[in-house]
Amino acid sequence: MVEKILPWANVAYIVVVALGSYGIYQLNALVNANKDRELARYQAGAGVQIEQAKSKALEAEVRAAEANERAEQAQLELAKLKQPRIISDRQREFIVRHLSKFAGQHFGFSAYPDPEAHELIIQLDAVLKSAGWVRVPSQLGAIEHDVAGDTVGTSAGSGLAAFIGTDNEEAEPAVKSLSGTFRLAGIQCTYNKTEQLVGKEPKAVIIHVGKKPVD
Repeated sequence: MVEKILPWANVAYIVVVALGSYGIYQLNALVNANKDRELARYQAGAGVQIEQAKSKALEAEVRAAEANERAEQAQLELAKLKQPRIISDRQREFIVRHLSKFAGQHFGFSAYPDPEAHELIIQLDAVLKSAGWVRVPSQLGAIEHDVAGDTVGTSAGSGLAAFIGTDNEEAEPAVKSLSGTFRLAGIQCTYNKTEQLVGKEPKAVIIHVGKKPVD
């Protein structure tokens, strides 16, 4: 009886061992598959994070480059602002040629209280005198300063503007020509009439030299 059972027992043992080995194999395969999936998910997530980090780094570089460009532009604008206004020889010749037909016209100045504005007055004074215009003392502005050999009134504002009194129609062609000639020469200048010059003698074109415009 025992002899009959033993072969079957051996067979059963072999089957059990085989099944156990297969089970272990399957379990290992399942574990490895889970590991592979986790690794793949980790690698995919890491790849996304790396791409995001690269994108952020690129954005930071772009922002830094833009900030540097703005800073350089600001430096250029500041340097441009600090440069004094200068009347070139070509502008001088152009202005003298066109305004000489009004030789004898009285003119004066008011100015923003700034050395740069006063330096521009010295240049304008020389140009207009070369055209035969006649300088008169300050007629417009509160406090007076001596600039280029005569008084200049202190006024606020920027840029250039020419004024005549509302009672000085005779000087209207001259002030219009002065403003237009300056603009054609590349010097922005407006003109207007003002009650502040009514009754002032001699009647004159008063040029206000304001501070240098930002733009």
